[in-house]
Amino acid sequence: MKDAHFWLKRNGSPKAIINEIPEDWLTEIKKAIPGSSGNTKFHISGKQARIAKIQSASHTIFALAFDEDRIKSKRMLATEAATLMAIAEEFEQKAMLAAKKEEAHTKRLIHNLKSLTAKTMQEIFYVARQDNMLSYGKRAKDYVKDEIVRNPDDAASAFISILKHQAAQNAEFSAFNKLSGDVGQIKKESHSIHKVLMNVFYLFFGDFTDKGVTVDVQATQAKAVFDYESIHVCIYHIAENSAKYIRQGGAFSVSTSTSPDSIEIIFEMESLAINQDESEKIFYEGYSGFRSVRDGLQGSGIGLYIARQLASINGGRLSVIAGIPKLRDPDYARNRFILSIPRA
Repeated sequence: MKDAHFWLKRNGSPKAIINEIPEDWLTEIKKAIPGSSGNTKFHISGKQARIAKIQSASHTIFALAFDEDRIKSKRMLATEAATLMAIAEEFEQKAMLAAKKEEAHTKRLIHNLKSLTAKTMQEIFYVARQDNMLSYGKRAKDYVKDEIVRNPDDAASAFISILKHQAAQNAEFSAFNKLSGDVGQIKKESHSIHKVLMNVFYLFFGDFTDKGVTVDVQATQAKAVFDYESIHVCIYHIAENSAKYIRQGGAFSVSTSTSPDSIEIIFEMESLAINQDESEKIFYEGYSGFRSVRDGLQGSGIGLYIARQLASINGGRLSVIAGIPKLRDPDYARNRFILSIPRA
């Protein structure tokens, strides 16, 4: 049986809460049922249909159905419309919360993209000063080339940083699209675990090196079934989080473990300790750990949340085994983040 179509609006509000009926059809239906309620057979766009209307003190509902069962049964469409009316208040509140959340996500995306664009420009101007580029006019290209030749190490570092900022921009867009609920965005195929790991970690080797961290991404021939782009972004956020909170001069290892049904990618490091009651909270949207807040290291509290969501839409899971801090150094512990995804 095909679904019925509904239009729900709070009386006096300019915007519909549910809007599944085209405007020209809605105009015809309103003319056909001018009173506060009604339920009748009706021809619309050359097809026979059943239409219904319910109006309460707070909301108005119009319903439309083209299937034979609902056309024959007056009660069926009336019951569905009445059920929707009964939950209209609650439905409206949830719709408003969802809209506010979507607006917040959009604002965050715009803010983060602006921030990343600014960082990219800073990297360029670190190699070639902006005022000098302007003063050289048509010869700006020659000036930039000379600066690259004169400071090859700085230029190389800047280029890698620019690549990382570009990857971060792609991660922002990808997460926004993948988590929008559009199933068509997810394309699961068999991929090499090692390839996706290295395509992420080469962007962060410089960050780990600056902290004196030894990185060991163990080679593996393992393959798994996943949407490449979303798992790439998932691992990007794990790597970014690790580079931020890992202990200076520590070690970071990435290994894999296989079972008949899944592959676990294990990210192990000595990083800021996670309180036992935070093992789930750190995956909540907007949450930052106690020590990161105390030390002023917290970000937006969104990276691990997005990483877990992206793992989930691939049929996987991201979890953490929080280590126990030592008495002599209570701020750090050996933590293990485990990304489990279906096996090829």
